[in-house]
Amino acid sequence: MNLEQLIDKTIDILHGMNYTEGTWKHAFRNGRCSALRQFFSERGKEEFCVDTAREYIAYIQKRYENGEFSFYRSAHLKKMAAWLIQVHETGELRWKSGMKSKISLNSFFEDTLEGYLASRRGALSERSIVSHRSDIRHLLGYLQHEKDYVDFARLTPRDVQAFMLFMRQGREGRLDFVAHSVRSFLSYLNSSGLVDADLSSALRMRLQRPAKIMSRLSPEEIDLILSQPNRDTAVGKRDYAILMLGKSTGLRRGDIVNLKRSDIDWKADELRITQSKTGVPLVLPLEPDTEDAIVDYLLNGRPKSNLPYVFLRGAAPRAAISPQLVGTMFGRYLSKAGISHTPGDGKSFHGLRRSMASLMLEADIPLTTISQVLGHRKMDSAAPYLSVDEKNLRRCALGLKGIEVRAEGLSW
Repeated sequence: MNLEQLIDKTIDILHGMNYTEGTWKHAFRNGRCSALRQFFSERGKEEFCVDTAREYIAYIQKRYENGEFSFYRSAHLKKMAAWLIQVHETGELRWKSGMKSKISLNSFFEDTLEGYLASRRGALSERSIVSHRSDIRHLLGYLQHEKDYVDFARLTPRDVQAFMLFMRQGREGRLDFVAHSVRSFLSYLNSSGLVDADLSSALRMRLQRPAKIMSRLSPEEIDLILSQPNRDTAVGKRDYAILMLGKSTGLRRGDIVNLKRSDIDWKADELRITQSKTGVPLVLPLEPDTEDAIVDYLLNGRPKSNLPYVFLRGAAPRAAISPQLVGTMFGRYLSKAGISHTPGDGKSFHGLRRSMASLMLEADIPLTTISQVLGHRKMDSAAPYLSVDEKNLRRCALGLKGIEVRAEGLSW
């Protein structure tokens, strides 16, 4: 069976098991399957193969042992591959209980958790509800199994801080999100009369994620990648147009795959979209070379279809392409261009977005303008791009003139 067909079949089964749409759409399709898709693609396999899936599970385990993945991340990735193997071999998933959280809670904690989530529905997206459920379940599991609490009578700020230290291992990348969930839950406990004081004060200091230097692709590397698609073919025309959009607009993969023909104002040479990640409307200029690439695909490469989306799958069934396909496509052209790539080096499709922002910064374009072009809701979101602006960072370097140092301090 084709890998994509098997993934769709597995997700349909999961959907029928009362998982929320946010869980199966975002966590399963967009998160846990993307690494598996790339693994199969790098080995030139479109058909599902049990041996390759088991090789993938061993590969994920090795990366966990090397410290590249947290325990939870590796467990989720391996579990998805195991589900695919089972559906491939049996046509069904027979162990639903294994998919639920292994954190058992007493009835009081379970009821409190559900009450909290009910109070947040409408204020949070379904995806955020899923995240809050997981974080609070870990908190309650810690209180019940590590502290032997059966309710909140003895809960103190020190307990909350101890839980955050408990969660730090393997979760540094999202510890601030856990803190946000816990802070919200503690406020709920206070407003509901379940605790006498607002213990959220124990988390007044926001837990920052480690600062990262945002890597990017060089202009030369981008030109090499753009030269790879075979523009004499329909798929090549499509891929080239997508790459040009990424290079010239900095659009995220999700916004490119959701781009509709009605989003293009040909007379004004503009794109007018609502961003899928933020829900914020965005208007961007459409450069002539990018517009020409899109027109070439629409007229000479796009399959005949009444679907509103600009970019469609090259093979039946006709449908909009997925963000994962864009990532896999980019990785293929990266490899063909002879550009080496390791996780976290910035050489991904999102790297086109970072590269555009960095080039704008080097051209002395204000950060406020860059933030608007990228569609950020807050200007602070664009701040990490400052880390790659070597030209202006050099101006910040301080000399040692005027700093008196004792001679003996200079010897080793």
